[in-house]
Amino acid sequence: MVARFVTKSRAHHPHHNRNREHILDSPSHPSQRYNFTTRRASSCAPVKRILGKQQRGFQQMRAPLSNKSAIVNRASETIAPTTAKIRLPRTLPRPALREIDTSIIDDAFPVLKGLPPQYIRDSLAVVAPHMLVALRNVQTSVSSSCLPSEVDVELSPESEEARANPPTHMLAVYASSSSNGKTKVTLFPSHQLVFSAHCANLPALPPSSPSSPSSSPSSDTQHTQRRLLVVPFRLPVPATFPLLYSYLYTKRADVLLESLEPEHGDMASLTRTAALIQGLWQNTCVLGVVDNVLYDTLDHAWGKVMSALETTQSSL
Repeated sequence: MVARFVTKSRAHHPHHNRNREHILDSPSHPSQRYNFTTRRASSCAPVKRILGKQQRGFQQMRAPLSNKSAIVNRASETIAPTTAKIRLPRTLPRPALREIDTSIIDDAFPVLKGLPPQYIRDSLAVVAPHMLVALRNVQTSVSSSCLPSEVDVELSPESEEARANPPTHMLAVYASSSSNGKTKVTLFPSHQLVFSAHCANLPALPPSSPSSPSSSPSSDTQHTQRRLLVVPFRLPVPATFPLLYSYLYTKRADVLLESLEPEHGDMASLTRTAALIQGLWQNTCVLGVVDNVLYDTLDHAWGKVMSALETTQSSL
């Protein structure tokens, strides 16, 4: 289940830039916003140069996404990364990977305390695909005029995976506001363990409300309802997040590689695919994803596209 919305950005405030520099001193604040940029993602100068000078450091901000926002349902829209002014290096620099902060998992999941992070990731590779199936059986709706701090979701009891692996958080993925003063937000139900075990730059997520499940009658079946905390989640290229989202659950490098194949061999199709791969690489770097196979897959896909572009250009 993925829902997309558009929210109006907050008007400029004279102290806005100063607030952006503040580090969160209350990680459990329900309206906190995570802003992922690139300095901690890699020590490589090319990485910083490609991702842009405006992205400085990894920041967490207390301010909510929008206090007075109008949300419009955009679930039926097709999202594609922009190809405007895209830079195409011959290779994508490999970031300097660092391990996750194990204290985050120790605090959130005491039963896993002391286990090596790689052991947790290897174990997730077995169960996470079932967790993703559970997420596909999640239903929710946002009826208010602004992005809420919490949402109620319904899990169909017909899905055994949904009952066994309910989501823990709702990620509200978005980018910087566009020129028309609106910001598109896409909601992704997710499991904290999957993201905390893979993303070294992800801080501890505040827990969702400890509300117990309740059943409500519907026409044919009963649905189990849960309340999830909405976590505003800013990324460089939100349009490519669904690819990373699926990969972290399935670990299907072959499926990801197929998704990064150009539809045609013309310049326009190759450029769109390059934008897709580069956007996915940006998100992977800023989140600090600990997965060498993922970077190998991106390197392979990028090399194929660059070779195809060179061949196409030489024939023009």
